[in-house]
Amino acid sequence: MKKAVQSFIALLFIFSLTVGMFADPWAGNADASSSSKARVTASALYVRSGPGMNYARVGLLYRNSQVTVTGTKGSWKQISYKGKTRYVSGRYLTSGKPPVPKPKTYVKKPSSSSAAVVVTAGALNMRSGSGAKYRIVALLHKGNKVSLLGTSHGWYKVKYRGKTGYISEKYAKRVSSSKVAPKKTAKVKTASSSKVRHTVTQPKPATALAKTANPKVPAPSGPKQPVKSSVKHPVFTPYKAQITAGALNIRSGPGTKYRKVALLYKNDQVTVIGTSGSWLKVSAKGKTGYISGKYAKKGQPKPSKSGFTAFTAYIGYDNLGIYNGPGSTYPTIARLREKTPVRVIGQSGSWSKVSFSGRTGYILSGNLDRNASHFNPPAGKRGVDVSHHKGTVDFNKVKKAGNSFVILKASEGKTVIDDHFVANVSSARKARLQVHAYHFFHARNQKDARLEAQNFVRMLRSAGANNTNFGHVFVDVEPRAGSTVLFSHISRRAMADNINAFLDEMKSNGFSKLGIYSNQLFYRNNIDTSRLRKGLLVWIARYRGMNTCQGTGTPYKVDIWQFTSNGTVNGITGPADVDVAYSFNF
Repeated sequence: MKKAVQSFIALLFIFSLTVGMFADPWAGNADASSSSKARVTASALYVRSGPGMNYARVGLLYRNSQVTVTGTKGSWKQISYKGKTRYVSGRYLTSGKPPVPKPKTYVKKPSSSSAAVVVTAGALNMRSGSGAKYRIVALLHKGNKVSLLGTSHGWYKVKYRGKTGYISEKYAKRVSSSKVAPKKTAKVKTASSSKVRHTVTQPKPATALAKTANPKVPAPSGPKQPVKSSVKHPVFTPYKAQITAGALNIRSGPGTKYRKVALLYKNDQVTVIGTSGSWLKVSAKGKTGYISGKYAKKGQPKPSKSGFTAFTAYIGYDNLGIYNGPGSTYPTIARLREKTPVRVIGQSGSWSKVSFSGRTGYILSGNLDRNASHFNPPAGKRGVDVSHHKGTVDFNKVKKAGNSFVILKASEGKTVIDDHFVANVSSARKARLQVHAYHFFHARNQKDARLEAQNFVRMLRSAGANNTNFGHVFVDVEPRAGSTVLFSHISRRAMADNINAFLDEMKSNGFSKLGIYSNQLFYRNNIDTSRLRKGLLVWIARYRGMNTCQGTGTPYKVDIWQFTSNGTVNGITGPADVDVAYSFNF
């Protein structure tokens, strides 16, 4: 219920130092802090839109990425990310800049000043120091011959095209510079034309090198002409491929030791432009790099034989996540309000591919409804529930819009009050609406439950309400910010007993017209409803349209159904919580 999120703002100002990583998504700015540098310690770390796991993923950082921390929100750090304020878990940050490794100074020089090495790997990075953690200064390829300056801890110190650096001994073969083959020219066919001559260097065959340490090349007679070679150089033909892994890194080189340059997801398309061992060189998402060939399948997805006919459907739940791929493990790219129309353009198992606002994403097919009328409840008394977060409400317009009742927030926890409650009661009564009230429940034990009831009673009396001149009073019991953290580790039986303590305290203060509010899943899974006091009105939130007389799809009697938090009601600014009542006692 939207008011549950909104009501938490007031409480956060009092308890902002203790809320931690489960702070309410809309609970104000992060704690003030001077900016500082930090670096990521996890292999990969999601950047989120708010300080909690329930917020949308908006980016990804890798180990040793440097960030600027601008604040703290519990265990979450507020950072500057791509010019915007974002959040990451503070557990995976450490202060300071990434350590800059110092190159090892000890280098053993070769005995011969003419020594050299030849690269044996398909592609090999030359680094600034003798280790894979050092920065890349050049990229070598198989057959490249470089001058050997020395060795250091399994690495060759080499010089190549005026640059000095280190390469791993595993991927290079040591040779003498005297064994360098003479240069030849050869006619090589290219993909563009078979008639164009290109001058290339060719090493002399290894069998000839084995016969003499100093091969002599006879001086050519007559005009210099390119020498024809029988060696064929195959031309690589690029092709399309499809990613088969759930998530796959594009790396700067053909191996897991190379840095990550981009992230691909299942069914993403890439263009393969080369190979290096079991690795594929690919072009995708505007970047070029390498991926493991094990997780790519040649070709593009085959279209369905029967074809797919696009259709319009409606989002079934409020603030529903839209994913980058067909699964909840993919990043969330958007959240849509209930009843938002989308175009379904494909299917992947139980996931629908949808188009919305010029974007595409995936959603569980069960969260869509083709019939917009299913969101409208059957006949019944209409009403709204509001709190101070809706500002000034024109209750006369609310009445003229066809509503017969309002349920107003009065209080929360042991001390929080709604400062619009008294004025809202007066205005709603003048508009001749039935007036009821609710209290947002926090208590984790029976003692606190009774104290919260006393807070509720004080607010009711401040508005001149008593059991005779006022409607029903409800205890609002639900999870905070989409999770059960508010009531974590409390049994269903204990939850019911705490609620009963609240209700009993209300009765002892003269209020006997009692009810309970919750969302359908929490009410069913987290409360032992068989232990609740008899005679309660049951008010349930469920934002999915259903073709049943009760509308909520529950196996128990429901008196009031809050069927949307995204309604439009004259007199209320912005999205409104709208209810329908079935009970004759209400």
